[in-house]
Amino acid sequence: MAKLKKILINGFLVVFGLFCSLLLMEFFLQIWNPFETRVQANKIILPAHRQYKVTIPGTEGAKDQLVVHTKNNLGFRGPNWPERPEDFQKWFFVGGSTTEEFYLSDGETWSEKVGQALSSAIPNLWVNNAGLDGHSSFGHTVLLKDFLVDLKPEVIFYLVGINDIGNDIAVRYDQRLKPDWYETPGLGDVSNWIKAKTELGRLADMISRKAKAKRYSRNYGKIDVSGLAILPEGEANPRPAFSKTLEQHKTQFLPGFRQRLEELAENTKQAGALPVFITQPILFGPHAMSGEAIDLSAVLFNGQTGKEHHRLMELYNAVTRDVAAIHKSPLIDLAKEMPHDPILYSDMMHYTPAGDDKVAAIVTRFIESHLELFRPPGAGS
Repeated sequence: MAKLKKILINGFLVVFGLFCSLLLMEFFLQIWNPFETRVQANKIILPAHRQYKVTIPGTEGAKDQLVVHTKNNLGFRGPNWPERPEDFQKWFFVGGSTTEEFYLSDGETWSEKVGQALSSAIPNLWVNNAGLDGHSSFGHTVLLKDFLVDLKPEVIFYLVGINDIGNDIAVRYDQRLKPDWYETPGLGDVSNWIKAKTELGRLADMISRKAKAKRYSRNYGKIDVSGLAILPEGEANPRPAFSKTLEQHKTQFLPGFRQRLEELAENTKQAGALPVFITQPILFGPHAMSGEAIDLSAVLFNGQTGKEHHRLMELYNAVTRDVAAIHKSPLIDLAKEMPHDPILYSDMMHYTPAGDDKVAAIVTRFIESHLELFRPPGAGS
């Protein structure tokens, strides 16, 4: 009996000590939190008036590259919000890391290049890059409702898909969009309440999001395709187990993705803006490129062949195409127009400088060929 009592006392002291440690950590994080978080529970925190300087080590004898990434007075990339916004055509490009392009210097992202290329065709054009690394259509929905609607833009572009792959938290996230949801949590919502109310919870949530974002190799390191395993001819076709993966995405993930895109289209129109959807291109394709020494459809990367990666991405791109057609929204089919060429990609989905130029050219060409959709009413031809 005495031994049991001693165990219970020691256990209580351990738990109490842990609780006190967490309480102390929370106290210090409330005073000063060195970890920048862009999402806190159901709220997006935009880093206005921030500048990031990152040195990227040179490879193969090249000099190190200094990246200067500036956030304007809104927390986006591009010029500051104008004093007389009614005098401008205001466009936002919304997406994840393939839109924000964190590791490119100011003025070098594809969305900024589009704005520069169209400045003479569309007078008083004001363009901001509202991409946020890791954001999916969940984050786009919050960004639209909490920020963009009040700014009354004329056009919002959505590059969507890659961060929605395997994302099945629609029900929980939709609940969190209710303003009073965190105030009266149920037993099953305690962890989400902690994320909303405590700095420790927010820090843990940020770490969890970062870990999840790496699932599809969302990094900025170069993929050496020559170093990837290549399946023998005949084995590169989608394997039987992959058919189950496709079915899982069709039944579990795609319906929610479709619903979120529908809401983006409807809410953007209700805000008086034109929604423009852009499909997500990736390096890997369905077949070998002519002239390429490596068959990108047969390489094995993250447990899937190039052809399987492409098939999975195309499930989501097909939904984007369908939603754009149903809502009669312009669609820039970047996934079909962007070549599957290692010269254009730094990894599975991020672009090299040459790829960035290619994306900008494709988007610019589409807009120039449909100027009647993008010019304000009464503008000259």
